[in-house]
Amino acid sequence: MACVSANESECERCKLGGRVVPDPAVGGAPKYVVCQNEQLGRFLVAAKDIKEGEIVFRAEPLVSGLQAGCAPLCLGCYGPLPQVDDPDQLKCPTCGWFLCSDDCIFSLRHQPECEATARSGVPVNITDPHAHDSLYDCVILIRCLMLKVKDPEKWAKLQSMETLEGTKRPKLQRRKAKALCALLTARFGLPASQKEMLRLLAVLEVNAYEVRMPTNNVQAVYPIASLPEHNCMPNTFRMFEKDLSVCVRATQDIPKGGHITVTYTDSLWATPERRAHLFFSKHFLCVCDRCKDPTEMGTFLTALRCQMKDENGGSTFCQGAVLPVDPLAPPAESERQNEKEVWSCTRCGYKITGYISFETLFLVSALIRRVLGLKARNVTRRAIDAVHELDDSDESGPREYEELLCELQKDLHQTHSTVVDVKHTLIHLYSPQYCTKRKLKRKETLCHEIIRMAEKLFKGISTLKGTVYYELGTSILESIKRDESSKTEKEKRQKEALDAFTKALYHLQYIPDCQPEWCMAEQSHHKMHELQTSTHQKD
Repeated sequence: MACVSANESECERCKLGGRVVPDPAVGGAPKYVVCQNEQLGRFLVAAKDIKEGEIVFRAEPLVSGLQAGCAPLCLGCYGPLPQVDDPDQLKCPTCGWFLCSDDCIFSLRHQPECEATARSGVPVNITDPHAHDSLYDCVILIRCLMLKVKDPEKWAKLQSMETLEGTKRPKLQRRKAKALCALLTARFGLPASQKEMLRLLAVLEVNAYEVRMPTNNVQAVYPIASLPEHNCMPNTFRMFEKDLSVCVRATQDIPKGGHITVTYTDSLWATPERRAHLFFSKHFLCVCDRCKDPTEMGTFLTALRCQMKDENGGSTFCQGAVLPVDPLAPPAESERQNEKEVWSCTRCGYKITGYISFETLFLVSALIRRVLGLKARNVTRRAIDAVHELDDSDESGPREYEELLCELQKDLHQTHSTVVDVKHTLIHLYSPQYCTKRKLKRKETLCHEIIRMAEKLFKGISTLKGTVYYELGTSILESIKRDESSKTEKEKRQKEALDAFTKALYHLQYIPDCQPEWCMAEQSHHKMHELQTSTHQKD
């Protein structure tokens, strides 16, 4: 097999020197129909049969800006701001906002805040180009309000987007809207009513996408991209390109009339974490097939490890998977609400309530005993906190993650989402050229474990599977270099490496060159041809 096509001459990546050719169907008739019902609101349905990998739509952002609270970036290109002795060198001469170069002074993206600031007659006076300033949080709002004056058509599109008006916003949101109205009117001459500002904040909250950039993330709003309904096992995936355009492709075949779905959360999180994130960020609770299934399609990403001892009073624990009986039940907020959330072991049937009382804490390990009187699901939250603490440490390496993994697996199932997260981190930390033979074997084992889990969860194209197959291929290649086994065994291992890189490219073939996984796709493509050439020469 050459690349991902039947023969090498048909491989678009080969013909274009590694670049992916745009889908020729883009620009033709839409492949979707916008529908609406009471339950889902507006959603997209396939207007024709859509093949795996085919572009469903591509869209440019209506408006974009920095994430709230993030470190400053150039407001023209979203690139990093260079280190300079005199910060004034980076200031736009018209408005005072920081830019990375003179080229960005005339960037169309920068014009709204530049014009609004210039009209106010008072340039922005931020002294440190690399420290966050609350004025940066206003940039996307300035750009939105400037649409009302400069581009009424785009402003109308922005106003037509979903805001979940029935959702009650906290008082803090109303106070924030009032303060922003005062600031934008007084500082930038952009009058807006409190009601208008509340709606604008709601549009951004519900519809804005986080766009991954090389040094920091930004947020952007795409009218069409906000219409697909959420599903924790979506049939499309999205990629962001250099100009911030979003490209949505099918992960699998979508039949005509089928709903087009995306995910608005992290697919590797467990059900309680996904549903909580969706509730607080998008104001709805997911009830998809995966969320309804206690085993999460056989992955056990939510499962705890049973701590009940055997019936004969021995020292061994059951070690079965403890899962929520009803994953859609509301979490117990106190001991009085125990009956609302019950977790049960799939092996011994032992039941544990959503709220762990002091009396039952002796059944769990020392790691969890520190969480006196918290919910059963807080076992996971403590584990997540431990992972985040290690992630933030400057001295965290493979050994520290292996120690944490060992500790976590005393209380969490071997495929619990937090355990999977640590294993995935270890895969990338084990750099093949610096690994011992034992660690290379360990890396391969971890890769196979994650792939088995991902195959159950992600049908068709998956960036996760692509990156893990790439890491598997690099590990096998390094093992071959050091291996002194027979010629037959080496040829077998070469075929395994070729298979891993072929699958990696299959899953990563559409990644744009502005994303970090693009390098993996390029390397997979290169390694495949090397292995194919080597195999043909031997034949």
